[in-house]
Amino acid sequence: MALLKVMEMIVAHPDPVGLRAVQVFNLVGAIRMVFAERRGESMPYSKFAQTDSIKGRIFSSRTGMAIIYSPAALVCACFLLTKLSSPAPDHRLVVFSTALTIHFIKRLLEVFFVHKYSGSMEMSLSFTISIFYALASAQQLYAQHFSVHQQPPSIDLMRFGMVLFLVGIVGNFYHHSLLAGLRKDDKDKDGKKWYVIPQGGLFTWVVCPHYLFESIGFLGIALIGQTTTTFVNAFATFITLAARSESTKRWYEKKIEGFPKERRAFVPFLF
Repeated sequence: MALLKVMEMIVAHPDPVGLRAVQVFNLVGAIRMVFAERRGESMPYSKFAQTDSIKGRIFSSRTGMAIIYSPAALVCACFLLTKLSSPAPDHRLVVFSTALTIHFIKRLLEVFFVHKYSGSMEMSLSFTISIFYALASAQQLYAQHFSVHQQPPSIDLMRFGMVLFLVGIVGNFYHHSLLAGLRKDDKDKDGKKWYVIPQGGLFTWVVCPHYLFESIGFLGIALIGQTTTTFVNAFATFITLAARSESTKRWYEKKIEGFPKERRAFVPFLF
């Protein structure tokens, strides 16, 4: 009962049946991904890509990641421009769509100018994730659009959400930059690839601080929007990135001799 009361204060309105069904689908999908990660069946991209086992056509990792983020960035940017051109745009809707657009444009800019890639990605996987991100973005934007003429939440958390979003996006970029710096020294004098223990920032305490800050950013987006859809998306993001972080920790322990066992996977000192 207490949780329901809290949700009544922070969520603007009940979502229509169609959105509720999609929310359940998203949660089930996220939970399945968590169990897959725990079984060692990680999504095969980035360091978990197994080039030898790829059966279909492939992209370079940079191309694959660009394809993953581009449609969602386009959906968000077009939606934002449409709302900005309307006679009286809703303030919360504009801030929400701006934050979501910034998130995906930042990811694209990192793909082209920050991250260092050396592997490949299966084309089917790249397109599948791309479609999922675009649909998830459209779903959240629709939910926010639907909320404009509904009962507003009792507690306005938009400003707090904006602060969390900025903390998340800056922290995520900073730790991505640290990871990219490691790739400058990831080969020995014979050109053989070797793995370096990440250092700096929160890497001192956790394996994947970039995932932690990404989760904080999505929590910020959820608090800006204050719809059930955005909170479900933030929770799904949190549990999947937490599971991915745990898989990454196991991968580092396997690949790097002497990797610090005390380093947590996702949250400093806790998990």
